Amino acid sequence: MILPNILITQPTHVDFPLFRYQMEKYKKYFNKLIICFSPGIKDRNLEEFFRKNMPDAEFVMPYSNYPDWRQNSMMALLNRSNTDYVILLEQDFMIKDENFFEKLYPYARNNQFIGYSEGDRIHPAFSIIKTELLYLTSKDFSAYPDQGMDHFGKFFKELCNLVKFRDIREFGLKERKDFYHLAGCTQNFHCFREGQPFYKPDEFLTYNSLIQKLPIVQDQTFMSYCEGIEKAFKNPNNETIRHFFPMEVTS
Repeated sequence: MILPNILITQPTHVDFPLFRYQMEKYKKYFNKLIICFSPGIKDRNLEEFFRKNMPDAEFVMPYSNYPDWRQNSMMALLNRSNTDYVILLEQDFMIKDENFFEKLYPYARNNQFIGYSEGDRIHPAFSIIKTELLYLTSKDFSAYPDQGMDHFGKFFKELCNLVKFRDIREFGLKERKDFYHLAGCTQNFHCFREGQPFYKPDEFLTYNSLIQKLPIVQDQTFMSYCEGIEKAFKNPNNETIRHFFPMEVTS
């Protein structure tokens, strides 16, 4: 079985309690969790909380060599990683159980670029990549909006020129059952601060309510913020989101 490193960019002002819960639950499926901090809003910084309460993770600071924040993060992460495979992951990519890895890993050795697509776009929310392929690309993870490319767009395009891309659904994994990408999660927390409408509010508000009940250490400043969201809006109880939380939280 492959044992990749997981590479994560972590905004310093937002916690993802379900992600932290899942990383502890599935830690036998990866070698190291490497987290690069990315500066967030100045009046809420959870960096010390993460360092204290994620003892198995390795933390790095972003480079400052590039104009794009995601590029600075990814180059710092790659500099610390030394495994044959890496998993690029975003914290709002929810995994139901061990079946996700058990189904996917056997195919990774013969498929060097497995990922997750949304529509026509390969999305950086999740992918497994053979490390040596990274160094055959320009390692450019920057966004190029003038060319219609978001972050990782150029990088994924270069990978597809090297090997065949395989979507995780091709290996028996089902969206909303085995995995789900909660899009817009980080931005939604900011939307509440700015009085703006939420993206997919039913999903986000259900997620916001349930993360407060997870049996893990929580940062009280961030939890107070989540409580404020729940008090201001009804909890719609979205079934897809509930499916990815443990029974003791949803019962």
